Amino acid sequence: MLAAVLHAPHDVRIEDRPEPGRLSPGFVRVAVRAVGICGSDVHYYEQGRIGDFVLREPMVLGHEAAGVVEEAPTDSALQVGQVVALEPGIPCGRCVYCRTGHYNLCPTVQFLATPPVDGAMQEVVTHPVDFVYAAGELTPDEASLAEPLSVGIYAVRRCGVQLGERVAVIGAGPIGVLAALAAEGQGASVGIVDIDESRRRAAQDTGLRAAELGSMEGEAYAVVLECTGTKAGI
Repeated sequence: MLAAVLHAPHDVRIEDRPEPGRLSPGFVRVAVRAVGICGSDVHYYEQGRIGDFVLREPMVLGHEAAGVVEEAPTDSALQVGQVVALEPGIPCGRCVYCRTGHYNLCPTVQFLATPPVDGAMQEVVTHPVDFVYAAGELTPDEASLAEPLSVGIYAVRRCGVQLGERVAVIGAGPIGVLAALAAEGQGASVGIVDIDESRRRAAQDTGLRAAELGSMEGEAYAVVLECTGTKAGI
């Protein structure tokens, strides 16, 4: 099978790798159909590292993945041919965070496309059934947005956004747009700003109210979501 393998900064190669062998108990075999490119993928491509996570050997990129079930455990609700989205972080299941329902904080989580764990930019992956989600009528392209959408939903929930509140989102990249849509889903009135005209247009195409930086000055908001990840944005 083919895979997009990062060997070093600015060195991605399409390689032919062996397909996964016999399916392990509790795992699903998925034919990957769509993988988003996250900012983390770009960081690894540009710098070969993110903080203490350093590329030391070739690694398959991509963690925003969706595909079609090829094989699933007999006791699973998943069906062959079903479109699914993958949750990229696999926790230990034993630490205090996992046992109290906060498995996203697991200190030994194995995260796709985080050294040394291979990602999903390959034709076939096997993944724990507990972290494979049926995507209903969504296409794989749509289902691959589940992971970044979860970031926006989590932010909105943490902020306690309420019906009728005014929310400002700084940054109209994918995370900003998805966070804004999540806030709208809670019944908030949302405005999103960005310095990039193409991103403002993309946000407007989803129905959001997008504006240039500074144009919302003087307006009052109950919640502000900073989604640029930059010092300038803050």
